[in-house]
Amino acid sequence: MALFQVFFTKGWRRTGTVNVVLAYSCAVILLILLLISVSQPNTSLSGSTIVFHGDCNFSTALNLFLHLLVNIVSGGVLASSNFFMQVLNSPSRSEINEAHRWLRSIDIGVPSIKNLQHVSYFKLTSWGIFLVSSIPIHLFFNSAIFHTAYRGSQWHLTIATEAFIKGAPYFPPGASLAPAGAAAPGYEWIETEQQYKPPNYYSYGFDTTTSDQCTGCSYGYGTPVAWSDYLNKSSTIHRNINLVATEAGSWDFLDATSCQTEYLSCKPRTEYGDVVVIIDSDGAAGWTRSEVFDLEPIANITSHWDAVVPPAKMNSLWFSAQCTTKRDPQNTGAMCTNTCIGALGKNHSVFRIQDVPSVQEPWSFAFFPPVRLYNQSLFGEGVILNDTYNDLLVNYCLARPAVPPICKIGVSNILLLVVILSILLKAIQGTIVVWKLSSESLVTPGDAIQSFISNPDLCTQGLGTLHVGDSWQLEYRLRRRWIPNALCDITTSVQPRKWTTKQPRLFSVVNYQNWTQTYTFLLVPLGFLLFGLIYSLTVWGDEISFSLDYSNGFRPLPIEQYHAFISTLLLVNIPQLVLSTCYSVYNAMITRLQVEKEWNSFSQSYQPLRVSNPSGQQVSTYRLQLPYSLSIPLIGVSIAFHWLASSAIFLYIIDGGYLDGESYSNTHLEDVFHVSDSSLITLGYSTGFTLVIVILYLVLIICPPLLLSIQRLKGDMVAGGSNSLVISAACHVINTGTTVRASELTEDNQSSSIRDALLPRAPYFDPSRAENAGNEEKATSLPLVQRKLRWGAMLLPQDAVGLGVFEVGRTVSHLGFGGEEHIVTTPREGDYYI
Repeated sequence: MALFQVFFTKGWRRTGTVNVVLAYSCAVILLILLLISVSQPNTSLSGSTIVFHGDCNFSTALNLFLHLLVNIVSGGVLASSNFFMQVLNSPSRSEINEAHRWLRSIDIGVPSIKNLQHVSYFKLTSWGIFLVSSIPIHLFFNSAIFHTAYRGSQWHLTIATEAFIKGAPYFPPGASLAPAGAAAPGYEWIETEQQYKPPNYYSYGFDTTTSDQCTGCSYGYGTPVAWSDYLNKSSTIHRNINLVATEAGSWDFLDATSCQTEYLSCKPRTEYGDVVVIIDSDGAAGWTRSEVFDLEPIANITSHWDAVVPPAKMNSLWFSAQCTTKRDPQNTGAMCTNTCIGALGKNHSVFRIQDVPSVQEPWSFAFFPPVRLYNQSLFGEGVILNDTYNDLLVNYCLARPAVPPICKIGVSNILLLVVILSILLKAIQGTIVVWKLSSESLVTPGDAIQSFISNPDLCTQGLGTLHVGDSWQLEYRLRRRWIPNALCDITTSVQPRKWTTKQPRLFSVVNYQNWTQTYTFLLVPLGFLLFGLIYSLTVWGDEISFSLDYSNGFRPLPIEQYHAFISTLLLVNIPQLVLSTCYSVYNAMITRLQVEKEWNSFSQSYQPLRVSNPSGQQVSTYRLQLPYSLSIPLIGVSIAFHWLASSAIFLYIIDGGYLDGESYSNTHLEDVFHVSDSSLITLGYSTGFTLVIVILYLVLIICPPLLLSIQRLKGDMVAGGSNSLVISAACHVINTGTTVRASELTEDNQSSSIRDALLPRAPYFDPSRAENAGNEEKATSLPLVQRKLRWGAMLLPQDAVGLGVFEVGRTVSHLGFGGEEHIVTTPREGDYYI
């Protein structure tokens, strides 16, 4: 068949062609976007392209929207793939006949792994290609678009009088005589280590339980500034302090309480950055060195300080340093480092986030660690502090509004290429299936009914009462070889069966193995999800939040090489693969229940067959087996869950240094994602979105099959609408032209007589209905399978009534499908049927 001709055909080939065209279109559009991406400056196929950088709130919303769009596209592609997989999973008539030779059933109209052992090699191979090509889409498509958050860590602390911001003179490092990186005048600059150390540092012991703090001493405050920089009036530190003195007057006012909340914490610098803490100096413009310290004339300490801080001049500056606030991603106890918190009166720069200092009113603090630690030796030899300046009282603070952070959204070119190749593979394979699949697959039960009525299966003749329970026993119970003339109850003769009226619930007509397998697949992931959520909330101390940043949850992974990054990608996207598997199992169960309801409806009234290629009074199929009112919402549910999963666990990239990425060497990844060396690339999760998934999973996935299955079937009919053996047994239509006399029946010819009665002949027309000419005559002129059918009880032909007499007073009728001319009725309790 020429490929273009399928547009003018009916059935699954036309739907499949539409799916193929859409897949090619999707691949082409994505390929164009990829070509545009790699053509940008400083971009390569192995790297990424930043498509947006700007306001973080907008970028977060845009990121959610783009991932929703990605999941809509991937959901459509995967739905198309599932369409082909179900067609390939559907058997042809010859494949069914081969299975029936061994009394093995094949599922009709529902996705079934069991069918794969019965279909052709071409179908099996094509099915496997569609399956394998779906995996990269699940694992990489969501991560092909990534979001880079920004949380600043750097800020500048200045402690001064109000006169400082009004132009009063100042002399760095300030009246405290503590250079940035030190905590008191006695700290020594170690050139080889580029930092200050307390006096007699190496004589102290170390206590590893306090984050390498030496016992009885204190590290300095802020980023160390070399002593030589204070001697150079044009150095960076002098320029920075001068800039603060000039601009701070226009910064935002914070009272002492708000200032403590903002800066004695582990907050990232998102709202406020640099700060000037204004000290109450009793109206004085500042301090003089001589009134704060008494420097003894030994070891040239006086001349050492005279070079930068004159002894008698008023100094409006107390202390100034560049500070850093970081949160340690390695520590599950949420440890924080604030390098300047000691300058504001606290002993340890490393603390647990839960141990944030309480707010004081009024706010006063001891600046010097020798005062707080009662260790005067930290001042150094020859330095004596005036006790009047043990404590500093804060009036208020002036805080610079933080520069709005810049967040980014990027596209990973290599991951997008993998996705495009996967979609192209699906499109090509779909083309081959539409073009080359020679045997017609029986996709729906209507297709199977039409086939079995037109060409009855001799393996199931006379078994009109066969139901799904019988089929299960044939397939799963232990078999033994039959020996002719053996003493057993096995016979080659057709045996009638007593009918028991029943209207079972849908739950009972589905094999318990199907229920077990379905809910094993559905409940195990839910168990892991609940465990992870509870563990996160109780052990890790997370809170329910829908924020996709550090405040919600992350767990660092050692992404030191590119292969580790790929491993993280797989870990992040495995839930997508699990969700897809759960959806497939869930969809199969919903389809199975829907098939059974449709099958049962044939026992209530005459209905047309729903087939792939309708003719006569037949109707066309839905999207395969499910009606659009069910299939479209189910696809929507799948897309929604995949989108929620992409927001519940994701690749987390944060720049700005707040989350200390120095513990992880993201080798080669900074350039890939266009982030700095201080960035952190790891696994993030959202407790809020996880909770939503749990709730919706229970409501939309776990409960619906159970609620549907408690419905009672309205018709009294054999169960097993998706079982090929049951369908086959119900499709031996009575031939009204057969003549069989009771006197001629013997045990030897009984089966052949029944076979003759059930063989198809020309469509039957009842002359008694001739008055209803026109539509009636036109309808009955159609082959039986093209007319409306009903399942139920039918009398055997008049000349074959003797066939039903097996005991005195017992009449046997036939169960199966028939047309209106067969006068099909509901089976009666206690009657016998074949």
